[in-house]
Amino acid sequence: MSSTTVEALKGLCAAIRNDGTAAGDIPGNTIPEVIDQITAAKESQNKASETGKNTGE
Repeated sequence: MSSTTVEALKGLCAAIRNDGTAAGDIPGNTIPEVIDQITAAKESQNKASETGKNTGE
């Protein structure tokens, strides 16, 4: 079951990144590793949003 969960989380991470990265290209083989990737992707997305707000874009 955890293999399926890892693959689903990789799909979620790819969707959050929204940069053309395929789910299979997301690193990590365990749930915690992939959750770390999701966290990093979301933090990057938040920083990009904040930058856009600060520059008036």
